[in-house]
Amino acid sequence: MLISEVVNYVKARCGDADDPTLLGEIINTWKQLWLTLDAENSMFEIDFNLPQSRIVTMPWYVYQLKYVKRANGQPTRLNIPRAYYEDHSYRQSALDWRPMHRTPLMTNLAADGQLRFKLKKKNGTPFTLSIRGPGNYGVNETEDITFQANDTEQRSQAVFADVQTLSKSATTLSDVEVYDVRDNLVTIIPADRTEVWCQVIRVVDKAHMVILGPYNYYTALYKAHPPTFSKITDVIPDDWGIVLQQAAVAERLGTRKDELDQKRQGNFAGRAVTFANTVSQKDMEGQDRPITLRQDPFTPRYHGYL
Repeated sequence: MLISEVVNYVKARCGDADDPTLLGEIINTWKQLWLTLDAENSMFEIDFNLPQSRIVTMPWYVYQLKYVKRANGQPTRLNIPRAYYEDHSYRQSALDWRPMHRTPLMTNLAADGQLRFKLKKKNGTPFTLSIRGPGNYGVNETEDITFQANDTEQRSQAVFADVQTLSKSATTLSDVEVYDVRDNLVTIIPADRTEVWCQVIRVVDKAHMVILGPYNYYTALYKAHPPTFSKITDVIPDDWGIVLQQAAVAERLGTRKDELDQKRQGNFAGRAVTFANTVSQKDMEGQDRPITLRQDPFTPRYHGYL
């Protein structure tokens, strides 16, 4: 389904905003649906071997960890870190992972210094990079770097010891690669996103020895970042497009004070919930659906071959 179909659907039932405004509201509604429901094509698996380290950082495309298992099938619990500090007798189990904070960096800076930003190709239109983080002696640094239409590389004027936030003012034609002072690639801002966040995980308690060997091999189920829409010619699967249509109308009518609009808002919101539950049910049930390839007696022209 084209996003333009969603825009036209909302406009036909609300009809008081231009296309860019409605597109922005639809994007926001889609993010809410993505975060609250496990939409189709939102879940992926990743296999990896942990290094001999207590703290690891997931790749930028891992938005939210759902489940983790060792290679031998043993489940790994995902727990918040607070219990470790509130209970003095508590030690993190070797079967626990603790999601900590998020950082823009996929790997730590090798040394304090200026950062280099690189585009794979010219963007054609100007945009601005904004970076914030501690610099020399812990002084907080904030810098805005403007890429002109023909620029492919820029360097920060400030010296950074770490990066706390990193964003660009608009989506771009190619990814923005970030290198530290020793020319190591430390993170990437994807072309279709304006920011990047990587999940930091504590995999081993500092009171424990690091587990080596086959127990360091894991498989994780993770939710990806919500897809971004930048124009009305972008597409969304039909089933979730129908859900988005109902939810976007409900979101739009929710800003009205008229009693009739409030009643309509409740109807569209209810339909959005019903449709979303129906769409996501097949994934939650986790049932295999066999396909029969034998010859259909009512269709003699089909011989059972693919």
